[in-house]
Amino acid sequence: MKGYSIIGDKLHKGSQLLTSKSSEELYYRLISSHKGPASLVIGGVEPATLLTDNKPDLTGLDDVQRMMALDLATYLPDDILVKVDRAAMGVSLETRVPFFDHL
Repeated sequence: MKGYSIIGDKLHKGSQLLTSKSSEELYYRLISSHKGPASLVIGGVEPATLLTDNKPDLTGLDDVQRMMALDLATYLPDDILVKVDRAAMGVSLETRVPFFDHL
């Protein structure tokens, strides 16, 4: 039965994406697992990040390119690359991450 709840959670999150009013809102909903800090902690406030307050100037990029640039600046170094590094070190495995093109 647990597999069904995971599918249900994914369908619920996917259905919420359909109501996004902009590509920025869509991206934020894709990477967020909650509805903001106040939904988790009374009076909770999210610190300023590249996704909330300190948004980089990504003019000239289309929607997909903007999402990839934000992933490159936030999600990859703060989440995915850290996890790969820790998992590899945990089993004494030497890993290489792909080169990132700055263009």
